[in-house]
Parts: sequence; C-alpha cells; structure tokens
Amino acid sequence: MARRALASAAVALGAALTLTGCLGISKSDAGSDPATTGASSPGTSSPDASSSGTASPAASSPSGPDDAPTPDGWKTVGGPENQLALAVPPTWTPISLTPGDLADRLNQVGIQGADQTAIKQGLATLQDRHAIYALDPKSIIDGYATNVNGLCQTTGGITPDLLKTAVNSGLTRVGATDVTTTDMPMAGQQGVRADYRLRTGAGVLEGRQYEVIGPDRLCVITVTAREGHLPSEADAIASTLRFT
Repeated sequence: MARRALASAAVALGAALTLTGCLGISKSDAGSDPATTGASSPGTSSPDASSSGTASPAASSPSGPDDAPTPDGWKTVGGPENQLALAVPPTWTPISLTPGDLADRLNQVGIQGADQTAIKQGLATLQDRHAIYALDPKSIIDGYATNVNGLCQTTGGITPDLLKTAVNSGLTRVGATDVTTTDMPMAGQQGVRADYRLRTGAGVLEGRQYEVIGPDRLCVITVTAREGHLPSEADAIASTLRFT
C-alpha cells in the first residue's frame, strides 16, 4: 500500500501542476527569440543548467541501445541533477526554474502581483523536485500554453503490476476525469500512458501523462494543453526519455 501511495503522489503532483501553463505569454511573444524572453536558447549552458531544465543541443542527450532516436533539431531538456532528460520540438521553449530567471521571465511577459505569486509557487514546486519544464509559445490559447513537465523520485518499491492502479488513483486524487490507461514502453522499460481531462480555473485541460519505472526511480512526464489541442508530438516527446 505504501509503495502504491508513493507512486500515486508523484502522478498527482505532475497532474496538479498543469496550471504552470498559465504563463500569460502574449501572442506577440510567440515568435520571439527565446534568449530575449527569459528562456534559454539551444546550446546555452550555465552552472545550474541541469537543475533548471536549460536546453542543450539534442545530440548531447544520453543514449543507449534501447533509446528511441531523437528527431533532428529537437532540444534536449534536463540532465543528471534532474535524473531524466527529454527532447522537445524546435519551436518549444525550455523554462529555467531558477528563482531569478523565473522572476525575470514573468516580469517580461507582464505577470505581476498575485498572478505572479501563484505561478511562481507552482513552478517552485517543480524546482524543489529538480523537475524539467518546457512550453510551446505558439500554442497559446486564452493565456494558456501547451507544456510538459517531468520529474523523478525513488520508486518506493513500486512494481509494474501496481503502476496502473497508482496512476488511476493519483489522477483521480486531483479531480481528473475520463481517465484511460494503456501500456507504453519508454527508455527500454515498461511504462504506462494515461489520458485524462481536468477542469481548472483556466478551463478544461487535456492531459497525457507517462509513468515509467527505471532501475532506481519512478519518472513521470506530463503533457498538458487546452482541451482538444493536445500536441501530436506528445508520444514522441515521451519516447525521448533518458534516465540520467
């Protein structure tokens, strides 16, 4: 029971952070150079690049015999301090979760006061978990951007046969509806893909979450969008998962 509860908590956290897509980015920012809007551009490196989800060239991502090929031009997000790495499409923008960078980003897009505080609290949770985060600025609908977050934790001894039960429990815990699960291998391991809908203050969101048990950790990847706008690349993003 404790093992399932730990996995369920990780699933719930990933889904609960769907509102981190509410960055309030205006349409005019969609075509901006990420380097000028407070996010890291491909190839940028810094001392906290791994923990903040800074992008690096896709060619530098960890690889192994069971890895799916990374599409040309995709950006790698994450590294050893995150315990995982993903690749996202070229038009997506990795968001640095370091406090100073995050505050600058929110100020630049005009989010201040209570709105900024709420968003920073959500993203701070991701930072505390050494998570990675990226969004698609060209997908913005009514202030919400399609986004992905990824985080890992110790498995707590969870086994593959208990994973689907934990996934359903975790998503139900945060109010998700229409939950469906299916098996999906990732990074050479058996995983679970869950589709769901979540009614929030930002409207109805559509989520697709991926859970996979690695050698010593459980990793959860959550892609979220406005209902009806889940990106066709969601499975491809999850398939680039690497344990780091």
